[in-house]
Amino acid sequence: RFVLQRVNPIFAPGVNADIAAVTAHLRARGIVAPRLLPATPAALVPGAALPAGAPLWVEHDGPWRLMTWLPGVSLERFAAPPQANAAGQLLGRFHRALADYTAPFPHARPFVHDTPRHLANLRAALEQHREHPDHAAVAPLAADILALAADLPDLTGLPPRVVHGDPKANNILFEPDGGPALALIDLDTVGRMPLPLELGDAFRSWSNPAGEDAAAAQFAVPVFRGAVRGYARAVRDWITPAEVAGIVPGTLPIYVELAARFCADALNESYFGWDPARFPPSGPRCHRLRQ
Repeated sequence: RFVLQRVNPIFAPGVNADIAAVTAHLRARGIVAPRLLPATPAALVPGAALPAGAPLWVEHDGPWRLMTWLPGVSLERFAAPPQANAAGQLLGRFHRALADYTAPFPHARPFVHDTPRHLANLRAALEQHREHPDHAAVAPLAADILALAADLPDLTGLPPRVVHGDPKANNILFEPDGGPALALIDLDTVGRMPLPLELGDAFRSWSNPAGEDAAAAQFAVPVFRGAVRGYARAVRDWITPAEVAGIVPGTLPIYVELAARFCADALNESYFGWDPARFPPSGPRCHRLRQ
């Protein structure tokens, strides 16, 4: 059994080399990770510039790759603290296993958690779309987001760690029988950043029992507590006091960043995974798309 995955075209083909190196490092330290299958001459499609033995990466209506299959299940949301606790333990082991990974990430996704960039995009959207039908409704919300951003904690002095980069709930595989967390998947986003930003992204996802696509997000403190306890169990003699102090404040930049992105989307009308059946269009571009 294998996994054939279509990869988002924002990633360059070379990201496979990063993933192959990281997963080999993880497996050498006892962390479950998929293995990218090597190409053979017979596997290459006409015109594909891949040498034999390279990770299989083909272009056909977008990039694809083939990997070994891991026998786990993913969850769209964590409904109880034990799930978050298990996920926290896995994420801690993942971070520790990569603590001595020193290779660069030449194909890392740019602008990950670049909060100033997203705030600048929001300001630009407010200025450029003054005639938008929803500008009057969006502008007060944008003002609240920008005001909150002015009080964000400064995490720039913390050391960069090798992290997953997108540790949301459904990027974690659990044992099929409801046992412990097995593996982290979708490793295109692995790179370096301050640890509280990684944890903030994880915990805001795990602590929302409503799920990623719910119209109204929640924050369940018991689930958050379970996640922190699980993570602490795996890293208590590795994480620094400054990083511990940044765990709770580290969730705030993630919320502000996401709010800024989605608020700008409302004016730019550039939506990721937009569902017109659930969210009727209102602006000029959406009216054109609907037509």
